[in-house]
Amino acid sequence: MSSENLNNSVENVNAVTNKETSSKKKINKVSASKAKATAKANSLIALDVLKSVKEKNQGLFKTALGTKTEIYKKDLFAGASEKQIKSLRKKFRNVTFNFLSSIVTNADKKLIANFVDFYKQVYVNNDFSFASIASENTKEEKKAILIKGLEIVKKNVKK
Repeated sequence: MSSENLNNSVENVNAVTNKETSSKKKINKVSASKAKATAKANSLIALDVLKSVKEKNQGLFKTALGTKTEIYKKDLFAGASEKQIKSLRKKFRNVTFNFLSSIVTNADKKLIANFVDFYKQVYVNNDFSFASIASENTKEEKKAILIKGLEIVKKNVKK
């Protein structure tokens, strides 16, 4: 192969490569904008579908379908970011579970009194019901402990 033929071959390869690269960019630009528009349209449709399902079946579902029930007092989260609020809710759930699981194993009067004090400071509804401290999608084993603990507290508070 002569040097001229070799140069022509290299130029042909470069031309093909440049053509493929430029066509890929074009394809990607069209594809990206089209995908973005499609995703936006789909998300709007999805939101409408979810909203209508929620409205039509309000009160019939076992859970709240992604809506956070406001079981905590709002003033506890004043000035906190969404991330901090999420962290605080998790800590409140953990403290509540620790209190109630301890009460189930040892119904100490002081422990119950301290739980009642914490409960009244944190939760909006103070009727000692399961719904006042957790949602229906709580795992069954935790749910059983929470309910049993709340029953013990309820009996001791009424005395």
